[in-house]
Amino acid sequence: MIELNVFLQDLDDYGRVATAGADWAKMSGVHLNLTVGNATLVSLNEAINSGNYDVYIYHARHMITLHDSFLPLDTYVASDTTIAWSDIFPYLRSFVASFDNVIYGIPLDGPIYHMIYRNDLLQANQLPLPGSWPEFNYIAKYYHTHDLNSDGKPDYGVCIAWADPAVALDYFFAVFASYAQTNSTTQGIYFNLENLEPLISNDAFRATLGVCYTLSLSLSLSLSLSFSTLLSTLLL
Repeated sequence: MIELNVFLQDLDDYGRVATAGADWAKMSGVHLNLTVGNATLVSLNEAINSGNYDVYIYHARHMITLHDSFLPLDTYVASDTTIAWSDIFPYLRSFVASFDNVIYGIPLDGPIYHMIYRNDLLQANQLPLPGSWPEFNYIAKYYHTHDLNSDGKPDYGVCIAWADPAVALDYFFAVFASYAQTNSTTQGIYFNLENLEPLISNDAFRATLGVCYTLSLSLSLSLSLSFSTLLSTLLL
């Protein structure tokens, strides 16, 4: 039996990798030996330096730091017809799987946020499709506490499950990016590249705080953090 030693940086990935690995073993005859780290860059670096592993499953943000330790995969991706590379979202191909136009990883997943709306509700009340965050919040507030599914109970104006602080920050910076990246993804959203100061003292950040506060008023508290908790998490 052929075996591959796989290092997982984060325990959160263990379940799906173990399931996929079992299916792959049946198909290929290759067994995966899984080892889990403690989700830190240090543990990933130690695993790489140990030379004990064939495959690494790691957070994409560490690509810049450690890409020289990984095997370039361009030739393999181009020749493997089972990898539907063009089906992977372009941003993930370019910025998550690759560094400096060289492929160093195959994405397991990547969150892409979509706005899904009830067209029947908008049409019934002659409300336009929102074209900005204030318009989005207006519609969310308009329907908040209305019974939208005829079960006799009030519903929420918008469904965003940001109970996990890390997920809540993803949503916050998704809103922030829509204000701050006036030149698309050629601009960063976290630091000023000239002095590495955080990009928080600007109109875009202040607008995002206002949008997220208003948005929090139309959310289910059972699925979401309060705005004050989100703000505390943001400032840690």
